[in-house]
Amino acid sequence: MSVNKEIFGIHPSGKEVYKFEIVNKQGMKAVITNFGAILISLFVKDKKGNF
Repeated sequence: MSVNKEIFGIHPSGKEVYKFEIVNKQGMKAVITNFGAILISLFVKDKKGNF
């Protein structure tokens, strides 16, 4: 599993908001913010192995 962190934006309060891209060994990927754990995107393979 790998986790990548990058800045996503700035909250009006001035606090930096980050997005985290989490990828497992099978290629499933979730992109989540640290601002309320908002799910930005989710990539999951179907039964044929396509995303």
